[in-house]
Amino acid sequence: MRYRLAAAALAIAAIFSISPSANAFQVGAGRRVRVDNYRVERDVRPGRNWVVGRAVNISGRRLRDVRVRFRVFDARGRQIGWASDGIMDMRAGQSWRFRASAAGNVSRAKFASADGR
Repeated sequence: MRYRLAAAALAIAAIFSISPSANAFQVGAGRRVRVDNYRVERDVRPGRNWVVGRAVNISGRRLRDVRVRFRVFDARGRQIGWASDGIMDMRAGQSWRFRASAAGNVSRAKFASADGR
């Protein structure tokens, strides 16, 4: 019985310790841009971080002014700001490696939106 409880506790802890962005698959409003596999990267300069990942144009047509946006959080789980990046032109099916700047001591990011016109 103790073994089962310990195993269950470890399984639950593992689920909650995985970053929600580890294998995220998000589609922006309007289903034009898909964002997946994003993560927070720390810069060597203090207080400078990046949310990096991949966005794909799934609209079937060329998009202009594509933007990805993330809410960023500190170690206590408080939102401390936003991170965003953009590209001016994306062909249908094109993949784009974004690098959204995030100021502060960022521990994690949460996908907010991705879209283009």
